[in-house]
Amino acid sequence: MVFAMACASFPDQAAPFSAAPSLTPRIVTPVVPPGRPGADPETEETTTPGDDAADEPAGEDPAMTDPCGPQAPPVIAACLDAPWGLAVLPGGVSAIVGERTTGRVLTVASGAVPAERAVVPDIVSAGGGGLLGLALSPSFAEDGLIYAYVTTSVDNRIVRIAPDGAMRVVLDGLPLGTDRQGGALLVGPDGRLYLLERNFRWLLG
Repeated sequence: MVFAMACASFPDQAAPFSAAPSLTPRIVTPVVPPGRPGADPETEETTTPGDDAADEPAGEDPAMTDPCGPQAPPVIAACLDAPWGLAVLPGGVSAIVGERTTGRVLTVASGAVPAERAVVPDIVSAGGGGLLGLALSPSFAEDGLIYAYVTTSVDNRIVRIAPDGAMRVVLDGLPLGTDRQGGALLVGPDGRLYLLERNFRWLLG
């Protein structure tokens, strides 16, 4: 068995006590070698490169100076008149869009001004009609043809638009809707052009 012993002494008088000395902070100004980037020769204070740039006015947004000009993503185009039909062009960076009320067919792309490809004549936009569905030819890369579904004063029809803007009616005589027009074009996996007609629920190929 192990025993441990310890002893301590407690003097009758307390140890002397004195208040801690007062401390005065001393500010040291950093010394920057002459010519060092970011140094201010007057105050010798350092600045972080880029701080001043944050205070400078940012460049003007083109969309603010010209709301109809080239747009920044995700907006592709602005100031279009009733855009309706849309088809993405090969490559996926641009598309064609149709203005239902004007008959204009435009090429649109991010950062570019919309370019007019053609204008479909004799359309009637009353009752939701006008230039409606758009579709690219199954062999668009070779022939550059675009198909459009349009409303006229006597019928609904499909026209084919050539790269130079020339047009040819490929199907006409489709009856007008009783209240509102509507329709979409698409190319099926079989390479045929299909029309989905709103009022009569036809699927023509």
